[in-house]
Amino acid sequence: MATMTAVPANLVFLRPAELAAGARERASAPSREPRAMVVARHQLLERLDLVGELAPNAPLSFLIVQVSGLESVRERGCGLTRSSVMSAVARRVRELTRATDHVGRFTATSMGVVLQGTGASAASAVAARLSFHLGHGLAAVAPGLNVSVHAATGTGINAEMLPVAALDSTLDGEDDPA
Repeated sequence: MATMTAVPANLVFLRPAELAAGARERASAPSREPRAMVVARHQLLERLDLVGELAPNAPLSFLIVQVSGLESVRERGCGLTRSSVMSAVARRVRELTRATDHVGRFTATSMGVVLQGTGASAASAVAARLSFHLGHGLAAVAPGLNVSVHAATGTGINAEMLPVAALDSTLDGEDDPA
């Protein structure tokens, strides 16, 4: 008894020779490190507004990941630039957040993260995780670089106010004498 399997008409089978040719092409191409999947500030804020409009009563949080000490990164002679540090931070933030979270550049020295459906306790946990992992990573690469993570939480209806509240908390921290 023969068994028949239906194959969709648009399915194309590759022969072993074609597979080997594709593997050779990929091996000969220069490998590049993929850029962090983050968006620009205006796109991040547009996404935040959209999430807020779609679920006005759902919990919503916004984080700011601030990197300080970048002004003297060249002077340290460690081969790093401000841009390379921020790219590494962006990549690591993307790795440490969920696929449903939106990560983008907020300022020249900070990243913003939209945490959809995330209340105060979960946002606090995400902020602590980011602070821990980024802080240890930056300290190992370039001593003197510091990271701080600030969160603002509300509901979708408050979406446009969340970045301002998170930014205010970064400024409050700078005013502290401790």
